[in-house]
Amino acid sequence: MRRHLGLEPGSVVLVRLEGDGLRLERQEAAVARLRAPYTHATGGPSVVDDLLAERGEGAHRDA
Repeated sequence: MRRHLGLEPGSVVLVRLEGDGLRLERQEAAVARLRAPYTHATGGPSVVDDLLAERGEGAHRDA
């Protein structure tokens, strides 16, 4: 299952109740799914991408 989802040690996985079961989703997939409806609305740089990049850099510095 890890290989199918592309999970590596330290990967963030979201778990949510969906109907009568559970859905496992990589954080990156969830972000892409949530952003997809809005990609046509912007033509410029993504503030969200900038924020995620900054948070990632900060997490690596703090580790």
